[in-house]
Amino acid sequence: MNNNEIINKLSETQRKICMHDKGFALVLAGPGSGKTTVTVTRICMLTTKYERPERILCQTFTVAAANEMRSRYMQYIGDTILNNKISKTPHFSTIHSFCLGLLHKYAISHSTKYAVIDGMQVREIIKDIYIQINNKTPDDSTIDSLVSAISAARTRKGAITTQVKNFHKIVEQYQTTKKANSMIDYDDMIFLTLDILNKDKTFRESIQNRYDYILLDEAQDMTKTQFDIIRHIAPDRNIFVVADDDQSIYGFRGADPTELMQFVESYGNVNKYYLEQNYRSQASIVDLSVKIIGNNKRRYKKNLYTDKKATCKVDILHFPDNIMQAMYVCKMCNKHQGTTAVLYRNNASGLLLRAAMRTEGINYKIAEGTIRTQEIPLVNKYVDTVRKMQQEARLIIPSPERIFTRMVRDGLEQYADEYCEITGQMKHYKNQVLSFLKYISSTCSSYGQLIKLLDMIDNDSQSHDTATVVLSTIHSSKGLEYDNVFIIDLIYDEFPGQNVVTEDRLEEERRLFYVAITRAKDKLTLCYPEKCFTTKEVPSIFVEESRRALRTCN
Repeated sequence: MNNNEIINKLSETQRKICMHDKGFALVLAGPGSGKTTVTVTRICMLTTKYERPERILCQTFTVAAANEMRSRYMQYIGDTILNNKISKTPHFSTIHSFCLGLLHKYAISHSTKYAVIDGMQVREIIKDIYIQINNKTPDDSTIDSLVSAISAARTRKGAITTQVKNFHKIVEQYQTTKKANSMIDYDDMIFLTLDILNKDKTFRESIQNRYDYILLDEAQDMTKTQFDIIRHIAPDRNIFVVADDDQSIYGFRGADPTELMQFVESYGNVNKYYLEQNYRSQASIVDLSVKIIGNNKRRYKKNLYTDKKATCKVDILHFPDNIMQAMYVCKMCNKHQGTTAVLYRNNASGLLLRAAMRTEGINYKIAEGTIRTQEIPLVNKYVDTVRKMQQEARLIIPSPERIFTRMVRDGLEQYADEYCEITGQMKHYKNQVLSFLKYISSTCSSYGQLIKLLDMIDNDSQSHDTATVVLSTIHSSKGLEYDNVFIIDLIYDEFPGQNVVTEDRLEEERRLFYVAITRAKDKLTLCYPEKCFTTKEVPSIFVEESRRALRTCN
């Protein structure tokens, strides 16, 4: 495929952006606007024009995105390579892999070594330190909280709140352990690279001379430290930034739209381009998304639109409880044509859905980072009680449902409250787990059936390629699209979360809601339960904002 064939498939706006040559450019790309196509096309044009692709650096947010761009580039430029006109390729990578490459280069030239530790190794080290300091073994949830808090303490502004005992001692010992063993973790790749670039002028200049063009994809997800690295390697180079500040949803990792704006402003003369046409979603969905994100104040103004006609209305549905919500979603998943995603703010919301879909025989895929039931102390306590009571029964064997009712009467909720207080889990987590136990206790008649269902749920991380239904957190759904989307558990203290106390945090939660809305192509359904287990719930602020928006859209 040659450049003319590629360009002819683009809109006039997309073509103009691809033709950008030198200087700093900011491309503000709305959802479904074809930003990946535009970015790859521009790389192809630079390749054929200057014939120095090895001097082009393209940084993406995820490994999957880097692989997709590399694949598309090879597809577009393949004929040129086959004709031996160009033998080298651009450098596609995440910023972490890029920094790791720089660290290896630096280590070789300075006779030092780094031992990179992965996520599992980090967890093991933190677990051992926790045991040494607190004289007890932490559960998986506590380790999760520690890993997140340690990373947040380095990447986010302000104090980190955590209820983990002796948190600061654990952090101090973790850093000491890494230093003593020349270990670096995921965050160290960034901070150590910046430190070296700051201190070593010769090394910094060698990297600056390596690239003529730098492209940053999903730049709204970058942190201040990551932007500082780019400033060091490209103080006056040709930088092409593709971003959507409205989809900046990684504040817990240190990303902030303000950092993007300050980075852009620091380069002075900036060419701004806008990709505002949504090729993904029908008009009802786009209109709602525009109204919702318009409530945010810290953002670049855009005129987002679609040429697709409204094919069906957006529904807002409420249910007596979250079990009824799950059953309705299962029913509709069996009816909908095409692909369907059920999206939620936190992983705990997926527990009940996974059980319901298993019992209803619905084939589904689940996104990474899911909760395993055997890692939940409340579930283990219930399962052990069922096993013990059914084994010890003489005449009448009590059902799992009867045992669950008795456990609730005997203080299971109080036990759950104490567990959440110790681990720092939110109220919603407790209610979701108890609702999950209530549901599985009503569908299983024996300990054997209970174990079989839990095993099936825990094994659902093994992806079903043929499944058209996806269960996912909103964060994991970013960049994807589906014919039908359900957003569930739109309740107060869950979405937005109960720790959202500032306007900045509320705006990030609204951006997350915006990301969820814009995953839908044809049908969007917003859902909230009036009760989770025994707790009465209040609809999320985003439910009222959506109702108000839909009234003005219609």
